[in-house]
Amino acid sequence: MDNCGTGSFVWVTPLRERKVAAQYNMEGSFGGPIYSPLHNTWKRPLQVEDSGDVVLEGKSAISQVSHLGSNINQVNKALGNIGSVSMAAGKLYVTVWLGETATFSEVFMSGFWLDGDKFLTCAHLLDTIEGTNISRTLKLLQDPTLTTRAAFVNVSRVSRDHDYTVYLIHHDRASDLAVFRLKPDAGKEKGQPPHSVDLTSLVSIYAGEPFNESNPPSSEATLYPELFAAYYPGMQCTVTEAHLNQDRKAGAQAANVEDAWDWMSRETISRAKENGKHCVTKSIKYAETFAANTRSVAFGRIITCASSPVLIQEPSSMTHLKNCDIVGYWGCSGGMVCQYQTAANGFEPKVVGLFHGEDTDNSCNNILVFTPGGVNELQKLLRSHA
Repeated sequence: MDNCGTGSFVWVTPLRERKVAAQYNMEGSFGGPIYSPLHNTWKRPLQVEDSGDVVLEGKSAISQVSHLGSNINQVNKALGNIGSVSMAAGKLYVTVWLGETATFSEVFMSGFWLDGDKFLTCAHLLDTIEGTNISRTLKLLQDPTLTTRAAFVNVSRVSRDHDYTVYLIHHDRASDLAVFRLKPDAGKEKGQPPHSVDLTSLVSIYAGEPFNESNPPSSEATLYPELFAAYYPGMQCTVTEAHLNQDRKAGAQAANVEDAWDWMSRETISRAKENGKHCVTKSIKYAETFAANTRSVAFGRIITCASSPVLIQEPSSMTHLKNCDIVGYWGCSGGMVCQYQTAANGFEPKVVGLFHGEDTDNSCNNILVFTPGGVNELQKLLRSHA
């Protein structure tokens, strides 16, 4: 059951939880279109086959990966490594309990396997459907002996042929991190997922310099590192289905635009004109950007040195949000974000955070980045469940 009402970027506040959820920095928003001035085109993610091959079709796709090397051989080698790393990405399906009655719905998120049998995603998965009974849902998800499938992860490109049932072992709203673990019975039947990220590959973008939020590092490479995200975009939404605020919906309806992604790209064009910036004049539709429910990689970078907490009233020492120009939509939230660089032993991607969603002013997207202390805490947590 994949629909816009249960997407991972659809930040609809449960009525009983409104006081808490209102503290979030992203309430009511999800990932949006990104225009690339450098290539004068809309950014699009690239599909990744189950073989790990990145599908590269058309001039637009080629332009997005030209920075990976000075020649085609270097680019292809980098894409091979990126495709291999992205195989750890998965699509999480979670059953949530609605209200006080025995009524359920399904949410899906992106995420990735690490340390063999753990799956990392965003904790706001429980804040995506209005009326979610969070306490009951947590109890449901945390039971490793439950015979029904309350949560499972699909790791194939588009189908559910490779499903792994999981249970929740960690849920922290302040850092917006949630960790699931492969159920014992699933491990006995199928073994561990074939691809996962090693714990040593979790790093902070600040690892090379002392971390001080009030005095960010001066290195441009550290401030604005080249990144890629691996995720599973959700289904296409109409403006009515998408949880845009009423002003945005009214604008779309007045313009007679039904495709939510099309309308969001038109908003991007309007903002560029208002700010005197160059942008293409033609909007882009969902089908021209994404392949729904398909493993994909998207490229971009951090675009500001500023950062903000996920939970405004309860800042976390583990993570914070940074603006980026990586394209994304609902369903992409939780996808791993990697920094790639050339090392002595070749191409070396490192996981620096998770894709999060659209910024509060709808002008760019956000990623959730690990702090150095956050990496240590996360590694310690995962090792305690070895």
